[in-house]
Amino acid sequence: MERLIKTTKYKLIIMLLASVLPIIFIAFFEPLIEDRLNKITWDMVLIRWIIFVFFEGAIIWKNILYFRILSNTEYAEQVLVKRKDERLIFVKQKTFTLEYKIILFVVSCALVVTGFINPYIFYTLLAVNLFILISAAIVKLYYNKKY
Repeated sequence: MERLIKTTKYKLIIMLLASVLPIIFIAFFEPLIEDRLNKITWDMVLIRWIIFVFFEGAIIWKNILYFRILSNTEYAEQVLVKRKDERLIFVKQKTFTLEYKIILFVVSCALVVTGFINPYIFYTLLAVNLFILISAAIVKLYYNKKY
């Protein structure tokens, strides 16, 4: 239980810092391209903001879960039991590993940045990001049904 609380504190600090990253991207790149705004199409702006909102929403959701673990001991025990379930551990090892999460985070950050620069790179990275998400979902669904 102590280890769960300790790792949750570390994760909460990292996620709080990560929640600032997309805001910095928007605040830094928006003024740099004001002269190019007439070249950027409305769909790029809309998709960029949708990705931004999704990205921030996922980070906020994780922060809420971490705060809940730290404040409620019953919920923390429930999470601990769920994390030690062998079937769920096996499925998680087979599907959505740390590498997937890191690649998804990096590609999502690159999406926000390239939304300001070039539509071709933006749509290419969007396709890569969607492919990663869809393939991870299919593999997870497969292993959940198999085991």
